Amino acid sequence: MEKEEPASERKKGRGGRKPKPDHERAKNDIHFRVTDAELKYFEELFLKSSYNSKSDMFHDMAFNKTLRIKDSTGVILATEMQNLIREIKDIGTNYNQVVKKVNSLTQAKPVPPELTKLIWLTEKLEEKQNEFYKIILQLREKWLQG
Repeated sequence: MEKEEPASERKKGRGGRKPKPDHERAKNDIHFRVTDAELKYFEELFLKSSYNSKSDMFHDMAFNKTLRIKDSTGVILATEMQNLIREIKDIGTNYNQVVKKVNSLTQAKPVPPELTKLIWLTEKLEEKQNEFYKIILQLREKWLQG
């Protein structure tokens, strides 16, 4: 029969998060009393903030003297940007299809100057569309980080 090791000598190899060193572990509580009006104020701040816990919010307010507030206009702006990107892509696709059709119909004949200008404008539109798309992606990344 195998000899069983005492619980203190067993390896813990169960995975999970590594424990923090004692000097980094937040193990002390601080409590303070507030009036109903102050509690309501803190609740409103928490709802407007981007924090996941009130503890994190109070910690930042006390030690970092900062408060991260959610910007709901950013959500609306991001949604509108996505819709605009989709519409621009659809327009660009349709426009390219028309230009390809025109090119295929005029291969044997000389291309009228208007069509040459249309093709040039199409290329210009595509350049601007790509520029706009890059800017939108940068704004989205900034917004997601903040």
